[in-house]
Amino acid sequence: MYINSLHIEKYKILEDLKMDFQTPQDNENIVNVIAGINGSGKTSLLNYILEKLSVSGRDIDGNITIDENIIITKISVYNTIHLYIQKSIKENQYINGIHSSPRIIYIPSNMTFSYQAKNMLDNTYKFQNIVNTNSLLGNAEFFIKEYVISKERNSLKSSPQERTKDAIDSFNAIFHKSNLITKLVDLDIHNSNKPIFETLNKDKITIDKLSSGEQQLYARVVALMILNPHNSIILIDEPEIALHPKWQIDIMNI
Repeated sequence: MYINSLHIEKYKILEDLKMDFQTPQDNENIVNVIAGINGSGKTSLLNYILEKLSVSGRDIDGNITIDENIIITKISVYNTIHLYIQKSIKENQYINGIHSSPRIIYIPSNMTFSYQAKNMLDNTYKFQNIVNTNSLLGNAEFFIKEYVISKERNSLKSSPQERTKDAIDSFNAIFHKSNLITKLVDLDIHNSNKPIFETLNKDKITIDKLSSGEQQLYARVVALMILNPHNSIILIDEPEIALHPKWQIDIMNI
C-alpha cells in the first residue's frame, strides 16, 4: 500500500494543497521527505493522511489516491476505506511472525521518552497503528531481549557464549552504519534479562539511561521491528529529532 497523490481542500492551516509522491518500483521501499519551517503544516499533513485512512473514515475535505487507482474522496471516504480495511483484515495471515496485510503506522514526534518495563508485546493485526511514545522504551527493551534469546535458541553453536555473541552482533549490525558509540553487549541474567549497553567509557547501562539521541534511534527503529510492516505506509513525525546530523542521514536507511 502506498500513497500516489493527495489533494487537501481545507484541513487546519492547509488549504488547496496538491502533492504527488514518489511511488515504489519493483517492490522496493520508497521514502518521501516532507521538509518545511516550523508552523508550515508538516504534522497537520501527516494527521490528515492518518485521519483520511482511518477505520472510521473521516469525511474531511479533499482526496487521497492509494495503490494508484483507489481514490478516497470526501463523498466516498467511508465506503472506500472501510471496504479496503475489511478486505485487508479478511485476507490477513500471520505466518512466521509476519502479517501479510498492509498497515498504516504513525510514530508521533516526542523529545523525551518515559520508561516503564513491559512483559509482553501486542502482536494482533491492526490496520491503523499509532505508536504510543510512552511505551517505546519498555517495548524496545522487551523486544531486544526476545530478539537475542530467539537468535540464541536458533543457533547451532555449542558454546553458550558464542551463541550470545552472535545474537548480539546480529542486533548491533542493524545499526552499524550509524556508528553508535553505545552498543548492546549483554543481557542481565540477574535482572529479568534486561538488555545491557556499553558506553565509550565502558560503563554498563540499561536502555532508560541512554542519551536522548540514542533513545530516539533505538526506540523508533525497534518500534518498526516490532510491527514488522510489509506493504505499509509509515508516517514518522520529525524522525531527526535529537539526532546527530550523521544519524539524521542514516536513520532512513536503517
